Amino acid sequence: MARTRIGGAPILQTRLMKKTKFALLLCLLSSPVWSAPVNLPAGSNLTLGNGSNLQLLNSYSNNPAMPAMTLEWERWGLGMGLLSSIGFGYEVGRVDNLQTDLEALQKELKNQDNMTLDTAEQLKERFDSFLSQAGRNGYLNIYGGMELPMNPLILTSRELMGGSLVFDSNISSATSIRLLDAPLKVNPLAPPSGMLETNSALYIKTAMIAEASLGYSLPVVVDDQSTMTLGVRGVYYMGGLRKTLIGLAVADGIDAIAKDEQQKSITLTDTVGLDVGALWQWRNHRLGLMGKNLNSPYLEYQSIGENCEGKTGAARDACYIAQTFAERVDMNERWVMDPQGNIELGIFNDGLDAVGQITLDTNPVNDALGNRYQWLTISGGYLTRSWFVPGVRAGIRQNLAGSKLKYVSFGLTFFKMVNLDVAYTLENVVIDGQGEPRSGYINLGFELLF
Repeated sequence: MARTRIGGAPILQTRLMKKTKFALLLCLLSSPVWSAPVNLPAGSNLTLGNGSNLQLLNSYSNNPAMPAMTLEWERWGLGMGLLSSIGFGYEVGRVDNLQTDLEALQKELKNQDNMTLDTAEQLKERFDSFLSQAGRNGYLNIYGGMELPMNPLILTSRELMGGSLVFDSNISSATSIRLLDAPLKVNPLAPPSGMLETNSALYIKTAMIAEASLGYSLPVVVDDQSTMTLGVRGVYYMGGLRKTLIGLAVADGIDAIAKDEQQKSITLTDTVGLDVGALWQWRNHRLGLMGKNLNSPYLEYQSIGENCEGKTGAARDACYIAQTFAERVDMNERWVMDPQGNIELGIFNDGLDAVGQITLDTNPVNDALGNRYQWLTISGGYLTRSWFVPGVRAGIRQNLAGSKLKYVSFGLTFFKMVNLDVAYTLENVVIDGQGEPRSGYINLGFELLF
């Protein structure tokens, strides 16, 4: 794998808002923050899943066999995204008031001047159960994703190539903050400034990824009743994966930690993945099969917990903390993109205006942060051909692995080229005393199809 080192430019500048997580999304809209595509489907795919829809541009980057299906109606076609998708999302663990209680504990750990033994015992009783719960279920993930301008670019021609070419590229990243818990200890022999102790640490993982893909599809069976297309796609991945541990007693607030970690230097590795697909369409029905990352490509995290003696300051502290949690943290982690299958079933009207579909990942895989996912999506939509009446779509998506979260989603298409899609969970968590969805996503995009 090729490696390149880059400086700590502010590629990610996240400001975590404490009031609500949808306020966080609004904040992120004004910051250059990108995240893992597997967690944030591009554009209208957020509502419709990984299915095939000939009227929406981002669908052309799903099943590699899908673009050539346009030859059933047209001899040639061209499509491009002006900025086909820019989106943001978050997910938090099942712990009420996680950030509030965590920062309250940090404050007590940092300000122990003249702390009495009784006070230390009271704080231990107050926070021990919180640490245990937060260690099991507490986390904050930030996602976002952006297609590069003019992507995806689709060229279909029966005469020139007998099928369809699709070029797509995006930049993305994800950040995860978790708590590795250890019990609070009261040390009556310690000086008044350090009577309350803990080895608990914040575990921060950051993944920045760029993708570029080129796919080709062509019809292999065409008759009066049905059409079958096949497709293949090569995907080039370049990623920087970094992680670190910071002792809870010395850590700043979550806001400051996220911003600081995302500006540090990172080592890049690259790899290539292979996707294949088949699509069969008969009358007003569609069946699609897709295999992604069949060759199991992987990207490597920067190693942690090594050569601690040669480091200084905060880097040395983080190194020793990593060694403390060696049984719970992989010191030399790699993100293996295991092969994953996808099945789609669809039904549509003669004009392709109305569509209903189900898409299902056949097996769970890990994302860049180590989260498990396997998506099931049930959706439907109606895309008008009017410049003034918006198209509408709605769906339900659920992660069948990992968090098992279920989302409701909906989207609108304005002026035949502007897409807005939103998804949020039915499960709530208390944030600053108010119930908020545990996870939410929003996508906005502009596209052209000729």
